[in-house]
Amino acid sequence: MQFWHVVGFGALGGLLVELVAFHGRLLALQAKRSQKLGKRGKLPGLRDSLDPLVDTAVALSRIGLGAGAAALLAQQVSGSLAAVLVGSAAPALFRQFGAARSVADAEQQATELEQQP
Repeated sequence: MQFWHVVGFGALGGLLVELVAFHGRLLALQAKRSQKLGKRGKLPGLRDSLDPLVDTAVALSRIGLGAGAAALLAQQVSGSLAAVLVGSAAPALFRQFGAARSVADAEQQATELEQQP
């Protein structure tokens, strides 16, 4: 698979995760509206559950994270499904990389402290 195909499928994975999250917000809105049906008062609207500017920024960041994770792991990705899965898991992968680095830093500091008199 070519590098840019892997990156594109990774971005698609990030977008798919964001679409699932968006769908969840729509389902929550549907439930709120269903509870209000037949009762007095205004039904909650789409604008009550969505913030287009922030939602767009989050979606773009997910797409970027998905593309970035796929780019970093391009040599290990063997197919389009794997690239999509890497892209969809990108936020969790990067959190794990950060945690691993923090653990390595803590171990190094502990070793340095043990060596001091």
